[in-house]
Amino acid sequence: MGELAERRTTLDLVQELEQESRKFWQCCLVVCFEKETKLVFASDADRLDSLDQMVEAGGTPVGLIAARTEGNELVIATRPLREFEDEAQVREYLREYAGVIGATLQDREDQN
Repeated sequence: MGELAERRTTLDLVQELEQESRKFWQCCLVVCFEKETKLVFASDADRLDSLDQMVEAGGTPVGLIAARTEGNELVIATRPLREFEDEAQVREYLREYAGVIGATLQDREDQN
Protein backbone atom coordinates (compact mmCIF):
# COMPACT_ATOMS: atom_id res chain seq x y z
CA MET A 1 0.00 0.00 0.00
CA GLY A 2 1.13 3.52 -0.73
CA GLU A 3 2.52 5.55 2.14
CA LEU A 4 1.16 9.06 2.52
CA ALA A 5 2.07 12.10 4.60
CA GLU A 6 2.13 11.41 8.35
CA ARG A 7 2.49 7.69 7.57
CA ARG A 8 -1.18 7.17 6.77
CA THR A 9 -1.74 4.31 4.38
CA THR A 10 -4.32 3.91 1.68
CA LEU A 11 -6.10 1.50 4.03
CA ASP A 12 -6.28 4.29 6.65
CA LEU A 13 -7.84 6.58 4.06
CA VAL A 14 -10.35 4.00 2.86
CA GLN A 15 -11.38 3.42 6.48
CA GLU A 16 -11.86 7.18 6.91
CA LEU A 17 -13.91 7.24 3.69
CA GLU A 18 -16.08 4.38 4.94
CA GLN A 19 -16.63 6.06 8.31
CA GLU A 20 -17.58 9.39 6.73
CA SER A 21 -19.85 7.69 4.19
CA ARG A 22 -22.21 6.56 6.97
CA LYS A 23 -23.38 10.17 7.25
CA PHE A 24 -24.17 10.61 3.53
CA TRP A 25 -25.81 8.78 0.64
CA GLN A 26 -22.66 9.25 -1.47
CA CYS A 27 -19.09 9.94 -0.38
CA CYS A 28 -15.85 9.90 -2.33
CA LEU A 29 -12.15 10.44 -1.84
CA VAL A 30 -10.63 13.02 -4.20
CA VAL A 31 -7.29 11.98 -5.71
CA CYS A 32 -5.37 14.67 -7.59
CA PHE A 33 -2.91 14.07 -10.39
CA GLU A 34 -0.92 16.64 -12.32
CA LYS A 35 -3.49 16.88 -15.13
CA GLU A 36 -6.62 15.20 -13.81
CA THR A 37 -8.62 14.29 -10.74
CA LYS A 38 -10.05 10.88 -9.96
CA LEU A 39 -12.56 9.74 -7.39
CA VAL A 40 -12.82 6.68 -5.18
CA PHE A 41 -16.41 6.18 -4.00
CA ALA A 42 -17.18 4.53 -0.69
CA SER A 43 -19.66 2.34 -2.54
CA ASP A 44 -17.01 1.01 -4.95
CA ALA A 45 -16.37 -2.69 -4.26
CA ASP A 46 -12.68 -2.33 -5.18
CA ARG A 47 -12.07 1.01 -3.45
CA LEU A 48 -8.83 -0.02 -1.72
CA ASP A 49 -7.32 -1.52 -4.88
CA SER A 50 -8.39 1.53 -6.88
CA LEU A 51 -6.83 3.91 -4.39
CA ASP A 52 -3.64 1.83 -4.23
CA GLN A 53 -3.33 2.00 -8.03
CA MET A 54 -3.97 5.74 -8.09
CA VAL A 55 -1.35 6.44 -5.41
CA GLU A 56 1.17 4.16 -7.15
CA ALA A 57 0.50 6.11 -10.37
CA GLY A 58 1.39 9.38 -8.63
CA GLY A 59 -2.01 10.51 -7.36
CA THR A 60 -2.37 12.39 -4.09
CA PRO A 61 -5.53 11.93 -2.01
CA VAL A 62 -6.47 15.40 -0.77
CA GLY A 63 -9.99 15.32 0.60
CA LEU A 64 -13.53 14.06 0.73
CA ILE A 65 -16.63 15.15 -1.11
CA ALA A 66 -19.97 13.86 0.10
CA ALA A 67 -23.62 14.38 -0.73
CA ARG A 68 -26.95 14.01 0.95
CA THR A 69 -30.44 15.07 0.06
CA GLU A 70 -32.58 17.47 2.03
CA GLY A 71 -36.05 17.27 0.57
CA ASN A 72 -35.54 17.72 -3.15
CA GLU A 73 -32.20 19.50 -2.70
CA LEU A 74 -28.78 17.97 -3.24
CA VAL A 75 -26.39 19.17 -0.53
CA ILE A 76 -22.67 18.66 -1.14
CA ALA A 77 -20.05 18.89 1.61
CA THR A 78 -16.26 18.96 1.28
CA ARG A 79 -13.45 18.34 3.72
CA PRO A 80 -9.71 18.23 3.16
CA LEU A 81 -7.82 15.31 4.65
CA ARG A 82 -6.02 16.28 7.85
CA GLU A 83 -2.73 16.44 5.93
CA PHE A 84 -4.18 19.33 3.90
CA GLU A 85 -6.59 20.99 6.34
CA ASP A 86 -4.47 24.16 6.60
CA GLU A 87 -4.06 24.57 2.84
CA ALA A 88 -6.50 27.14 1.46
CA GLN A 89 -5.75 26.04 -2.11
CA VAL A 90 -6.95 22.50 -1.36
CA ARG A 91 -10.11 23.79 0.34
CA GLU A 92 -10.92 25.99 -2.66
CA TYR A 93 -10.20 23.19 -5.13
CA LEU A 94 -12.52 20.83 -3.28
CA ARG A 95 -15.30 23.43 -3.28
CA GLU A 96 -14.89 24.04 -7.01
CA TYR A 97 -14.64 20.37 -7.85
CA ALA A 98 -17.70 19.57 -5.72
CA GLY A 99 -19.74 21.76 -8.02
CA VAL A 100 -18.44 19.87 -11.03
CA ILE A 101 -19.22 16.42 -9.64
CA GLY A 102 -22.67 17.22 -8.29
CA ALA A 103 -24.21 15.86 -11.48
CA THR A 104 -22.09 12.71 -11.25
CA LEU A 105 -23.34 12.05 -7.72
CA GLN A 106 -26.93 12.57 -8.85
CA ASP A 107 -26.41 10.13 -11.73
CA ARG A 108 -25.06 7.48 -9.33
CA GLU A 109 -28.10 7.91 -7.10
CA ASP A 110 -30.44 7.61 -10.07
CA GLN A 111 -28.77 4.31 -11.04
CA ASN A 112 -29.28 2.79 -7.58
